[in-house]
Amino acid sequence: MDVGRTLLFVPGDRPDRIGKALDGDADAVAVDLEDAVAPEAKDSARALAAGALTARGQRGTGEGGPRVFVRVNALDTPEAAADLPAVLQLLGRTRLDGLIVPKVRSAEQLTELSARLDRAESDAGTAPGALSLLPVIESAAGVLAAVAVAASGPRVDTLVFGTLDLAAELGVRPSPEGRELLHARSQLVLATRAAGLPGPLDGPHAALDDEEGLLRSTR
Repeated sequence: MDVGRTLLFVPGDRPDRIGKALDGDADAVAVDLEDAVAPEAKDSARALAAGALTARGQRGTGEGGPRVFVRVNALDTPEAAADLPAVLQLLGRTRLDGLIVPKVRSAEQLTELSARLDRAESDAGTAPGALSLLPVIESAAGVLAAVAVAASGPRVDTLVFGTLDLAAELGVRPSPEGRELLHARSQLVLATRAAGLPGPLDGPHAALDDEEGLLRSTR
């Protein structure tokens, strides 16, 4: 399923911003439990995000508006082990369209996660396969595994290119033209096309005061 043109990230520990984002015009909203939340605020962010999304469902507005994703922490971290139960208990209680999964390095990670989602959907009485996955490719290993990740199962909507973390791992500082990451970006385009998916979602424009560069990057 096509995510759309705009994916708006909002910190999971800011329920006021979550509400505003869900009432906005973005095609999809990502409630972020990863980079937008400080380590010491992770526990409270899970509770605050779940509360904000549940309250929206109780108001009867959970099925309208943008698609709703939650970005969990990397699957091989203790934080993800706490994120997943907190998020999956929302099934059947409010709108939840899928998970954004950072730092994906292999298709096997998604296969294991998908099996867990199968069980959670069955327990909640929701439609099988209701939750989509947006794997974030942001490492050299992830780029090399992109073809397998994109084809890992029907839950995958498309791939997301994590430009900033990949640049840090490679030790490069991307120029405004982004030539340094062009090869990796192209691999994601090829991988999604080969899997029959919509094109990948590109990473953010990091220069916050460069509006002209932002506009150029979207063309």
